[in-house]
Amino acid sequence: MRTTLAIRAGVLALAATVIAVSLAVLGSNTNARFDLTFARRHELGERTMARLRTLDEPLELVVAVDRRRIDRRARDRVDDVLAAFDHASPDLSVTFIDTGSPRGPELYDDLLARLRVREAPRRQQLEDEAARLIADANSLEAELGSLDTAASTAAGVATAHAPRLQQFAAFARVAAKQLGEAADAAASDTEKARAAAGVAGKLAPQFEVVVGELGQMEGDPPSDEARLRVRNAARVADSIRGHAAALAQRGANLGQTDLDRVSKALETGEAALLIGPPRDAGPGLVAIDLDELYPPSELFDVGGAAAEAATADRAEQLASSALAVLADPARPVVVFVHGVMQRWVGQAGALTGLLERLAHEGIDYAEWAAAIEPSPPDLTEIDPSGTRPVVYAIIGPDSTTTARPSDPNSKSGTEIAQRIGEVVRGLVDQGKPVLVNLAPSVFPTFGDADPVADPLASYGITAQSGTPIFASTPGANGPIASTLHRVVPERNDQAISDAIAGLPMAIERPVPLTLDGDAMALLTLPASDDRWAETQWLRYFRTPANQRHLLPDQPRFDADQGDARGPWIIAAAGRGPSTRGERPRAVVVGANTWFLDRAWRSQQVVNGRPLLVNPGNVEFFDAAVLWLAGRDELIAPSPSARPIALIRPISPGTLGAIRWGLIGGLPLLILIAGGAHRVMRG
Repeated sequence: MRTTLAIRAGVLALAATVIAVSLAVLGSNTNARFDLTFARRHELGERTMARLRTLDEPLELVVAVDRRRIDRRARDRVDDVLAAFDHASPDLSVTFIDTGSPRGPELYDDLLARLRVREAPRRQQLEDEAARLIADANSLEAELGSLDTAASTAAGVATAHAPRLQQFAAFARVAAKQLGEAADAAASDTEKARAAAGVAGKLAPQFEVVVGELGQMEGDPPSDEARLRVRNAARVADSIRGHAAALAQRGANLGQTDLDRVSKALETGEAALLIGPPRDAGPGLVAIDLDELYPPSELFDVGGAAAEAATADRAEQLASSALAVLADPARPVVVFVHGVMQRWVGQAGALTGLLERLAHEGIDYAEWAAAIEPSPPDLTEIDPSGTRPVVYAIIGPDSTTTARPSDPNSKSGTEIAQRIGEVVRGLVDQGKPVLVNLAPSVFPTFGDADPVADPLASYGITAQSGTPIFASTPGANGPIASTLHRVVPERNDQAISDAIAGLPMAIERPVPLTLDGDAMALLTLPASDDRWAETQWLRYFRTPANQRHLLPDQPRFDADQGDARGPWIIAAAGRGPSTRGERPRAVVVGANTWFLDRAWRSQQVVNGRPLLVNPGNVEFFDAAVLWLAGRDELIAPSPSARPIALIRPISPGTLGAIRWGLIGGLPLLILIAGGAHRVMRG
């Protein structure tokens, strides 16, 4: 008996050992991680995972920080997120350096030394180019001296223009002095080259004026000698102008080394760096703000579990953004096109939250105030190579507004709408990817086509922008009309719809869309007894928003007036006719305010996590931009849109079945159970 027990115990111990060793071997050779928490708090978001799958070169994320000064809760949550990054891709490794440990400073110095060796070829390349720029600056300085001589000589014979020629000579002397002083004040050759190029950039347009004036003088000389002298001065000035412009351009393209670019982040002796291979164009090193990565203790003292969840989401966003900047040369650029009579994008209030989110995705933006600017913005500074995809987000104007008589520069809503319509048509004709956000339009009420929506017919999308969708809501004195609708998108076969499926959205003042060809619905507003498409809406819209509930004759469904019931498609994706083998893309939304901050930034805390009340709005914007940019592989929900349990509205049919089940089914179940009990006992 004892022998049998001993054998069993030995076999059990051997089996446990084999299992433990096997698990250890499997764990050391795989990147698999399993998150069994309800809210998936230890998993990376789908969009982050999609970006990690695009990596094709080794990257290293180094976090060098004194861990003693960081709140333990922040440290634990960030460590967990970065560990998930480390396990998620074989092309990304994460290294921690505790600068507060005895070996921390030495390891940090080793990191800097490794980075210096890494960028040595690039630094030598920049120094060689800087030396050539300095030589060109010296040559330009000599040319300025030649102009001083030429202008002074011309002044001696062209007496009628002598005062102005003497001014040109003096200007050349001053410019030569500025050029020399700027270079002498710099410490390194690269700084000298940039300083000289900066001065040259200011001189180029000034010499454009000088060349023009000398050309006029040459046509009105007192003698042949004067003509020759002035012509010589003009030739030298024109050479200086071209030389200065070229020097300025080369200085602007000189670039920096990666260490120079992140020097401020390294000065404190702590840094979070994403390191990739050095590049001639674009960064090979990205710094992550440590203060954003590790929030202060006060945040956790107030926010508790919600703050911990927000810290994890923030850490994922920061690391994912660094990945986008470092490893994605095809990051989109969004150009916001609007009809407001001033530039306002990025200023406090309307879009600051959205722009912050775009920055986290490595997406840059520009503004085109088309009502006052005839041409689109120059994107050279954002995208010097001109290779990044550009998406135009058109904000449909309010055509119901009138011009202000007191302001001669103001325009009516219809004038602005016609201008925006011209812009949309131009972009469509050029095959540019467009995200067109429509507002209700007065043009259809006059029997005319909506100029903003009309160009979209080539994508198989038309808008009934003369009939915005209303809803009836309870009020203190009876039902009142509203144009705010909430919807939970359903999933379909389109990538954008998959990314926002199940995420609540709020849409204000929507207009119905009609589809043709292969255009696909992205968002549908379901039919309801308290929703309708209104034809008599103009008076309601022209009433201030805070007074609309006071209107005695609230808009109501009236079939005799042409009002219609749903369902309605209010967002769609389409492709235009093929050009050069590719079909241009467009996303059309029958609303124009849905991505403003006020529409989506409200939050609630669920399961200890701060979540957006209407996450679908901003997720829709992200997904639409990526699809329009041709980045389908990255379309997925962001970390801030992690799934949560939602209680969906119960349909009338399901509700009726539940009621009948409770009324009839429960008593019947009791009778059956009682009968079965009697049979079993008898």
